[in-house]
Amino acid sequence: MREVFINNQHPNLKFEADSLEKIIALLDSIPEAKIPPGELSIAFLERPIIIELHKNFFNDPTPTDVMTFTGDPEMDFAGEICVSPDQAMEVHNDHRVTFPYELMLYIVHGWLHLAGYNDKTTEDIQQIRHMESVVMQKILECEGLPEFVFLDNV
Repeated sequence: MREVFINNQHPNLKFEADSLEKIIALLDSIPEAKIPPGELSIAFLERPIIIELHKNFFNDPTPTDVMTFTGDPEMDFAGEICVSPDQAMEVHNDHRVTFPYELMLYIVHGWLHLAGYNDKTTEDIQQIRHMESVVMQKILECEGLPEFVFLDNV
């Protein structure tokens, strides 16, 4: 089983890490979404940190939902997925989904980037969106969503 480091730096986000680790194990079992072997890091970050990372690594000073950093196979590191709970909280109602669904979708999207999918062309976007749907359906059928809770006024 893959070693997963979950780093929740967001003071408003609460969840059980075990439930997310079970989903990562499920993701690892999907043949068309294989990521490189090695440790995986998932970081939940506040918006100012996301903006700073987005600016520094992607030359874009705007907020984003998820960023993926490829790992180093020689160091047994699959990569890192940096997720914005703030963005999920802001847009989940517009997307007509729950906050946990939106946040899990960001993780899946980052995972798919590590698996080699991208979203640069129209065809790429269609492929990654299709895979997001496939993977999210498997999560809902097999494990269910983690109980991500976003607390107000923390």
